Amino acid sequence: TPPLDVVRRGTNAVLQYLQDLSLGKAPCFFQKIVLVGDQKAGKSSLIESLITSKPSPTSEEERTVGIDVRKWRPKNSKVVAQVYDAAGHKTYHASHRMFMSRDALYLNV
Repeated sequence: TPPLDVVRRGTNAVLQYLQDLSLGKAPCFFQKIVLVGDQKAGKSSLIESLITSKPSPTSEEERTVGIDVRKWRPKNSKVVAQVYDAAGHKTYHASHRMFMSRDALYLNV
């Protein structure tokens, strides 16, 4: 999907973007980030701190069940990150594979 700023420039810009994309020349400002690690390691606190720009410890009641998906746009950046916060309890490890992809950035917390 072309970025919104490309779409706003019209059909010719979208077609050029798609052609550039097929040749591997189009810039991409989307990043998939997957946070993995043991339970209570601080994965949820890390993403909350990045989003709010302040320390954000997570309470026991707020722990991740399964996978939480959050959007993070760093300040003064064109980049948009889709952050997958994978629950650390061993019960959920088998489901993590469904969210893994070759182009993702994996952070072991």
